[in-house]
Amino acid sequence: MSLLSALAAQAYALKEENDSLRWQLDAYRNEVELLKQEKGQLFRTEESLTKDQQLQFLQQTVQGMQQQLLKIQEELNNKKLELEQAKEEHSHTQALLKILQEQVSSLLGTRSVLSD
Repeated sequence: MSLLSALAAQAYALKEENDSLRWQLDAYRNEVELLKQEKGQLFRTEESLTKDQQLQFLQQTVQGMQQQLLKIQEELNNKKLELEQAKEEHSHTQALLKILQEQVSSLLGTRSVLSD
């Protein structure tokens, strides 16, 4: 019977060792799963940062374009004012030219009357 009890003790020890190894294996699996989750979270965090950086860059680009558009609109308004002033000056110059032409015609008409 001592052989039986020795075998039983050995089987019990093997069972205990098997259980211990199973628990260690479960612990390693859990650790691997946690590492995978952490890696996924880091990847998503980096992905979010990249998207945030892209969004910030695009917002800055749009702001720059808006400022450029406002500057161009201001320049356009200034050019419109300059054009209106030039039109007024042209109109005034045309009126003065007409007056001068009438005065010249009048003077020439007076000379022809005097020379007759």
